[in-house]
Amino acid sequence: MSEVKEIKRSENKIQIVGEMSELNLKDEVKDTTIRKNGKEVKVKCGVIEKADYKSGASMTIKVEPKDEGGNVRYSETVGINFYPIKEKKLDENGNVVDNSFYKSMQTIMNYDKGTRVRVDGSLVANEYASSKDGKNYDYHSIPQVNAFIVSSTAVPENDMAEGYITGVIRQIIPEIRGEEATETGRLKVELFYFDNKGETTPNTFIVTKEFAEPFTDLYENGQSVQLNYEIVSHQTNGGAKKSKAAFGRESNVTSGYTVTEYQIVGGDAPFEEENEHYVSMQQMKDAMTARQNLIDTTIDNKKKEDAENAGGKTAKKGLGRPSNVSKSATDDQEELPF
Repeated sequence: MSEVKEIKRSENKIQIVGEMSELNLKDEVKDTTIRKNGKEVKVKCGVIEKADYKSGASMTIKVEPKDEGGNVRYSETVGINFYPIKEKKLDENGNVVDNSFYKSMQTIMNYDKGTRVRVDGSLVANEYASSKDGKNYDYHSIPQVNAFIVSSTAVPENDMAEGYITGVIRQIIPEIRGEEATETGRLKVELFYFDNKGETTPNTFIVTKEFAEPFTDLYENGQSVQLNYEIVSHQTNGGAKKSKAAFGRESNVTSGYTVTEYQIVGGDAPFEEENEHYVSMQQMKDAMTARQNLIDTTIDNKKKEDAENAGGKTAKKGLGRPSNVSKSATDDQEELPF
């Protein structure tokens, strides 16, 4: 049975400071619905949203954080997304009024590449179901940064791509890579955070070798915590791939791909029960049950949608046999607190 105390929305803040690299937005007048406090009104107004004909984020920001000596620590291009930004909104009394953020975004759409900006936002997930063969369906949860403020004024001098978030640790496991399953010395932390409805979403954070031991000394599965992190990327699954040359030098083409990570740089002591962001194990179990229901419903709806769109056509089949990879011991549900 659920406890009376409601789960409070997680503290979930991100700030990106750097040079604007690319915009992928369009501004169109269309019929839409604006909502607030349970009231909704249909209006025709301008809507700024991601351009359908392009892939990737709505905006990208190039950040190059520096150390105390002024040296660039790393270079990263961070993707930023937005919920559709509407020209009109509802005020506290339910009246239709102008949305100042819409006008600000119109200005931003005229920014030149290289303009320094500050983005304030939060970590969210783009979640959906899909199938490759029309039979087996997967649920995807892709982390992304959603912005609610973009400004070219009062921009800090130093670049950054940092955030902090509260939630509950589900598991802490060693990072393993390669065909020989070698431990890297880093840790993977699965944290579940909450929205304003008490619904929970997971995200995986990375603990570097430097912090691995102190992290496990302070934190364990099931604890409610606040973690501080920065967004970085690195090349993985390969390196410089040289090819022999009949004359001149060899090629230094780099293989592999770039992975974006959320690397933990610090955190508060685990929350005690009196903390407003403390979440009990019973609350977590209830939230996980609700999340599984969401996943099941999303998959069922996608199956129905695909069946209706198929129109009697034969579903595409996959290739060869199914995978024989066994379930990892670190994925044993009995070992996890919820």
